[in-house]
Amino acid sequence: MNEEAKKETDESVTLKVKGSKEPDYPKRVANAICWQLRDHGVCQMRAVKDEAVAASIKAIAMANKKVEPAGVVLSFDAVFSSLESSEGTSPTVLVFTVQEVVAQAGEKVEYKVSAKNHEDEKEVAKLAGAVAAMIRKNTNVVLRCVGPYAIYKSVRAIVIAKGFVFANGILLESIPSWLTLHGEGKDGGDISVLAIEVRSRKA
Repeated sequence: MNEEAKKETDESVTLKVKGSKEPDYPKRVANAICWQLRDHGVCQMRAVKDEAVAASIKAIAMANKKVEPAGVVLSFDAVFSSLESSEGTSPTVLVFTVQEVVAQAGEKVEYKVSAKNHEDEKEVAKLAGAVAAMIRKNTNVVLRCVGPYAIYKSVRAIVIAKGFVFANGILLESIPSWLTLHGEGKDGGDISVLAIEVRSRKA
């Protein structure tokens, strides 16, 4: 393969995810994720603020559902970044890398993440500390999220927890999926929640 052809093959785009209210928007992003993974083996995404971050994670969960019949599991890695605006400010953004990981079993503990105080950095750090403590014990953590604010809070906590455990030679894999909880909704109805399983792998 010549250098020009190799460059074209290696090129991938960063999906800029927005906080859209359109019901099918996460599904469209999920399709784009699958295309990127098929063509490049990895997918890069960028999201600004809570609604866009939530849409990103919902889309990855939908993509996981799409690839499940093939025995594929998708994980995301997230980092904090910044984005220059026309006003010269740099609002915090999250950059995601989505890729295939190996399915594995393991002991799990579940936390229900509240959307309350989702902007409170102390609350986020507290959740991050809880995740890191379990990961150090070789226990996977499942974060149950209802609504965009709970998802946003969870993702930020995962990024912080990643820094907490890195000194222990541990990297994190975060796998979002949809769960249906029977009889746990209002008036005893079913409710769908987004679950993010956080597990460890050696650095």
